[in-house]
Amino acid sequence: MGLWLAMLFSCGSDPDWFGPAPVIPDAVCAPSAAVPAHAGVRAVQVQLYLARGQPAERASAYTQWAAAWWRAHGIELVGAGRWRRTAADPILAGDAARLPADPDAAMTEVVGPLSQAMRRRTPPADQVDVVFLEHLARPGSPASQWFTRLAGLSLSPALLQRSPPDDPAVTLLTALGLDEPFTPTVFLDLSVLDALPQERARFVMAHELGHALGLPHTGEHGNLMGPGFPRCAPALTAAQHSSLRLP
Repeated sequence: MGLWLAMLFSCGSDPDWFGPAPVIPDAVCAPSAAVPAHAGVRAVQVQLYLARGQPAERASAYTQWAAAWWRAHGIELVGAGRWRRTAADPILAGDAARLPADPDAAMTEVVGPLSQAMRRRTPPADQVDVVFLEHLARPGSPASQWFTRLAGLSLSPALLQRSPPDDPAVTLLTALGLDEPFTPTVFLDLSVLDALPQERARFVMAHELGHALGLPHTGEHGNLMGPGFPRCAPALTAAQHSSLRLP
C-alpha cells in the first residue's frame, strides 16, 4: 500500500457528502459560448479519502458544492463506497538544502512521494479518487514556494492526452513517469481552500474534477477550466460538453 493512500480505518459516521450544497448568491458570469445547465446524464464514481486528524465536515462541504455544480452540468457524482481515512503526509516534498541543482532532478525529488503512491494503484473503471489533505506541499519546502496557494492538483491519463505540451499538467505527469494506467486522482489542500472566500473555494474541487475527467485549462474567463479562482458561477462550452460525452 502507498505511504499515504493506505486506508487506515473506515469512518464511524457518514456525512451527506453528495447532498444539497450550501447556498451562496452568484455574481453574473457567463462565457460567450456557455451551455445551459441541465439534468445529470452520466454517473461518475468518486472514492473519497480524508487525511487523518481532519474533520469530515470541512471536506464534505467542498464535495457538496462540486457535486451540485456537476449535477447541473451533466454529471452525477456517486460515492464509490464509504469515505476513507488516509495518512496526512504532504504529496510534494523536497529538502532545499539537498535539492539537486538540475531542474529536472529537483522536480523528480519534489514529486517523489506522489510518484511512489501513484505507482501502487490500479485503475477502476470510470472512477475518480479525491484526496483531502491539510497541505499538498510540506510547509517550508521548495514545493510550497514553487506552487504558491496550490489549492488542488489533478492527475489523469485523459488530461495528459488532451493538454498541449507546454501545459504544467504535462510537465508534472512527465516528471512522475507514470507508464502504466492509473486512476484519475484529485488532491485538495484544505488549508488553502479554507483561506479562500467561500464564493471562490466552492468551485475549486469542481475545476479539479474537470481535469480528472480530461478537461485541460482554457484561457476563457467565466469557464470552469479558466484561469485563477472563479469569482462567480462558471460554465462549460459546447466543445467541453462534447469531450465529456454529454449532449
